[in-house]
Amino acid sequence: MDKEIPTFLSRKQLDFQENTGFSIKISSRGRRANTFKISGMTKNGIFTFLHSATTGLTLTLDIFAVPDIPIWITVLDATGSSFPGETYITVDILFNNTTIHRCIAGFPYKDKPLSWPYAQIDIPVPQTMGRNAIVPSANPAAGAEETLAVPVNVMWKIKAIRLQLVTAAVAGNRRVHLVFTTSTTGIIDCFSSVDQIISETKNYTGMILGSALSLGDDNDIIIPIPPDIIMVNGDTITTETTGLNAGDDFGIMSAIVDEYIL
Repeated sequence: MDKEIPTFLSRKQLDFQENTGFSIKISSRGRRANTFKISGMTKNGIFTFLHSATTGLTLTLDIFAVPDIPIWITVLDATGSSFPGETYITVDILFNNTTIHRCIAGFPYKDKPLSWPYAQIDIPVPQTMGRNAIVPSANPAAGAEETLAVPVNVMWKIKAIRLQLVTAAVAGNRRVHLVFTTSTTGIIDCFSSVDQIISETKNYTGMILGSALSLGDDNDIIIPIPPDIIMVNGDTITTETTGLNAGDDFGIMSAIVDEYIL
């Protein structure tokens, strides 16, 4: 092998080497605050930076100057406390503040750093499971229906829904519908053929079943829902209850989902 052929590209090999500035841009969006360490090397030596990801799916951005073109870069969880799917991070190489290469994109966590030049470009919605999340609704007032909206910057794959209804001592049957209003599949209206009568407390579970069966036992009623309900920002999960009375009272509804950060 010709020893004159360099292993890595450096500034001196560029025809436009004068007045060039290289930097690394780290962007993150996640569900919990955490600190990530970005380490790497140029021909000048080792560099290390800390990036503080914030909670609430807020985009966090840091740009760090480096003296030359990076030879390698690694992103790892500095605290060892994060879990898969919690924080999506991208790392770009900038030339004079212009992105010229995205070298890392994915979900680093306590047992899985991300490294480059071994390409680690993971799309935010992988083919595997996302972060398992239980998302609560607000507690509706008596006589009001349930509602839960998908927040910005996430996608949900619905696995199950859980809620409770306490009916007032007013004559009439109630039948609870779970309604998924989505931009991808339209309106999906799901219900059981089991009614709730007056002065009862019933726990409802929306779960993936093959057909609409009459499923109810003791204080539980099952509402069959189809598989692969995909929901994004602006989509909603609501109830529509036949015969709902002003004194009927829903509790907090919980959605059990696979959550993907977009």
